[in-house]
Amino acid sequence: MTKTLLHIGLFVLPLMVLPVAAAEDTLEDVQKRILEVWSRQKSLTAKVEMKVSFVRGPQRMDSTGSGTIEMLRKGDLMMTRSELKTTGARKQGEQEQKFETLTSAVDNGEFVISLEDSQGNKRATKGVSGTTQTSDVSRLFTALTREHNLKLLPNEKFGDVAVFVIEAERKVQGQFPVAKMVLSFSQDHGYLVRNLLYTREGDLLQQVVFSDFKLDADIPAERFTLEIPEGVKVNDMTQRQRPPAASQPAPPKP
Repeated sequence: MTKTLLHIGLFVLPLMVLPVAAAEDTLEDVQKRILEVWSRQKSLTAKVEMKVSFVRGPQRMDSTGSGTIEMLRKGDLMMTRSELKTTGARKQGEQEQKFETLTSAVDNGEFVISLEDSQGNKRATKGVSGTTQTSDVSRLFTALTREHNLKLLPNEKFGDVAVFVIEAERKVQGQFPVAKMVLSFSQDHGYLVRNLLYTREGDLLQQVVFSDFKLDADIPAERFTLEIPEGVKVNDMTQRQRPPAASQPAPPKP
């Protein structure tokens, strides 16, 4: 199953100038507003909560996860480090297998390196930064535009946070378990506060929520490296994930 880390203002703005979408705003208008406030952020930390419920025939998996995300700007992009602990159970008919997984991942702007430890079994993956698994908002929009049809939904309040809401439906469904995402971006700082992922049948597959944001956090650059333990094989997915340059449209400029 594809994991989405997807999972992530520096300035306190007067209420009258918060970038609230007007009724006539287009999708491109809202993307520009999100990218504008996002470009001001130098660093941030947040808590992340995740819930997954996946059913296919006699198979079922339910899990919950919690952890943290740290982000530090490097030029035009954000480097990211996430730590997540997931517990859950897989069922096949009457048989049930419980599991606990610790996942660390670093996106340095070029590659995403992840290390997963499940009951002592470790595996590592190397992917391309800039896919829909990226945490940088500008690259996320580029990846979403390339792979999905986007639609602007009405503004909402998630808790006490005003959000812009964008629906992203996969252009080619294929065998991907996730057919559609509904992404809620903070109108204040531009990062995701919630991502809902749906199956082709319209069932909610995964919910990811970000909270307790600390903007302009003091994070050392050394946090954005990840050492792979000796003997752990790295599954290199970079060639499969890297799309041709001509198929990578740029997101709207802020």
